[in-house]
Amino acid sequence: MMRLLLGFWLLATLSGTAALGTAADLTGKWSGTLSIAGENMPSYMSLMQDGPMIVGSMGHDETHQFPLRNVTVDQDTLAFEASTPKVTFSLSLKISEDSLKGTVKATHDGETRTGTATFNRDHPSWARKIKHASPFYVPARLRQ
Repeated sequence: MMRLLLGFWLLATLSGTAALGTAADLTGKWSGTLSIAGENMPSYMSLMQDGPMIVGSMGHDETHQFPLRNVTVDQDTLAFEASTPKVTFSLSLKISEDSLKGTVKATHDGETRTGTATFNRDHPSWARKIKHASPFYVPARLRQ
């Protein structure tokens, strides 16, 4: 009986780990850098995920955003395109818990340059101050 329970636990653990790459929720704001041809450009993304479907936008700041196109998630890789009036960006990013890292291709007037892209999930300022992961943690200012 113990072996049977251990077998079920092991199966559940392994299947949960295998699905983790596709089950990660990417919803939120992301900030990072596109490094192309020795130039570092700030970049911001806003993603919304509903099951396997992801929509969003990307731009050089939070107010100048362009819609993402051809968004795909294949296991632990997020891929998409975004176009400004002058440049089309194609990104392929490895998904980690709170970071996305990978490659970027920028095409302008038929010329393509490649580089790297790194994004980190933006957490609200109040979330950065929480020191405990417990759902029962109440900040001191709210305990009165």
